[in-house]
Amino acid sequence: MMNKITLLKIALLCSVFSFAQNIDTTQYQKITPGDTVKNYYNQNNNNPNDGIQNYYPNDPNNQQNQNQQYQQQNQQQYPGNGNGQNRNNHVAKQIPPESPLMQKLYFGCNLAAQFYGQAGYNIFYYDLSPHVGYKIADKFSAGLQILYNNTIETGGGFTASYSVIGGGAFARYLILKWLFLQVEYDVLTTPPNSYFGQKRNISDEKIGGVGFKRNITNKFSYYISILYDFAAEPQSPYYYNPIIYRVGISYNW
Repeated sequence: MMNKITLLKIALLCSVFSFAQNIDTTQYQKITPGDTVKNYYNQNNNNPNDGIQNYYPNDPNNQQNQNQQYQQQNQQQYPGNGNGQNRNNHVAKQIPPESPLMQKLYFGCNLAAQFYGQAGYNIFYYDLSPHVGYKIADKFSAGLQILYNNTIETGGGFTASYSVIGGGAFARYLILKWLFLQVEYDVLTTPPNSYFGQKRNISDEKIGGVGFKRNITNKFSYYISILYDFAAEPQSPYYYNPIIYRVGISYNW
């Protein structure tokens, strides 16, 4: 009787052992509390249906694919920028460089005005002379100008007003960044009037002097010059007072 019970127990243990061997344990993976913490902080895992795979970090290749999908979504949402940035962030357009000729040219305008008395006459004049210059070297330049002058003389019970027009050429030399020399030659004409006679008069102006220059911006500058007419003729607006005071503004000089 004892042997039968012993044999029955042995047979039962063998049956349990055989059943345990037939269980497929490969579908389960061993996890630890540390893996659970990893899964909690895994911000890239957005699939709520994952099982044990959530306890392990995503495959690097899969994460790269997700990043590419995210960039594609941004590009579709903001088509104005290839980097997926907001289309309101416009990229500044590049300014094309100036041509070699425009880098050498500069433009400006002079304004002169003076009031003085001479032999019982009061004389007031102002003139404008827009000009264009060419930078021959770093410090030396030359150019052409157009001059308009309006002179008013009063005294002796009468008033004479006449306009003088003409043009000329000038040259400038920068001694320092703020100091320059200037010479110019102008040909001016006065229209027929009762003061100078009934024919047009012409006068040559041989002028030279010094100027003081100051930059406003990278392109704009202003200057003050003091010039002298070395051979003023009677028809010249500078005949009674050959000193000429000018202020001017220039671009690209």
